[in-house]
Amino acid sequence: MQISKKSLEIIPHDCVVRLFSVYDTLKSAEKKAADLLIEDPEFVRTSSIAKVAQRAKCSEPTFSRLAKKLDYTGFPELKHVLGKADGERDFTFYDGIQKGDTTDKIIEKVFHSAAQGLEDTAKTLSGKRIESAADTLIHAQTCLVYGAGDSSIVARAIQYRLAKLGIPIQFSEDVAFTAAMAFRLEENDVFFAVSHSGKSDPTLRMARYAKSNGAQVISITNFPASPLARISDVVLLTAVFSELIYGENTSKRTAEMCILEILAECMELRGKNRIHMNSAQKTDEDGKA
Repeated sequence: MQISKKSLEIIPHDCVVRLFSVYDTLKSAEKKAADLLIEDPEFVRTSSIAKVAQRAKCSEPTFSRLAKKLDYTGFPELKHVLGKADGERDFTFYDGIQKGDTTDKIIEKVFHSAAQGLEDTAKTLSGKRIESAADTLIHAQTCLVYGAGDSSIVARAIQYRLAKLGIPIQFSEDVAFTAAMAFRLEENDVFFAVSHSGKSDPTLRMARYAKSNGAQVISITNFPASPLARISDVVLLTAVFSELIYGENTSKRTAEMCILEILAECMELRGKNRIHMNSAQKTDEDGKA
């Protein structure tokens, strides 16, 4: 999905972030509506829903559905926010690294990408969802965390950080072992999934195992309409859309690690007494044993 500088002068940045997060999950008619919004936001802003639907070759309800998927109440609110981008700082939106870029240009783009992803994630992340995840984890009987590929880096960090808080949590990169453990989760247990795309097959399979047995599913993902997000009880959203030349970058993991930091701090503040009490009780029982 490409957005011109001219369109960025009209579409507010948070609306652009929402477009990136849902675009790949839109139905064909909704993509026609989104494409018109991206290509000619001024026309959308100044025209009736009948005219924009006719030009996009889709129905009027399609534009209403798109607006709601972008977290607006409907087409009138979407029209109202267009043009509100005036005065926002100038930036190159998710400018990926290309062959031929100089080393200095690569440095600029990598740091810009990281800063942009963190800023957008901070605007996207919900405090209520963090609090909900914190309360769920504090009261969990058992917690299992998993991430495939380089998501395992964040999953391992989650295990380490939450274990230090006294949360009973397990992690393994072994898919078969983790799947077997996920299948054994039940009510009052938690499966904590990390997947940038929200489409990782092993992660989804484990989340479904856990969910089917009544366990709570918490996920860190980048796409609110992804399969993982749809089956999760609590979704902690990042907003990182930059792409590097080989398809991977550290920006998404940096944002995920920041979410972990926020979550851990929130858990420490909200459940300090309960966590420490559980840790002390376990030490007492170990001593008696």
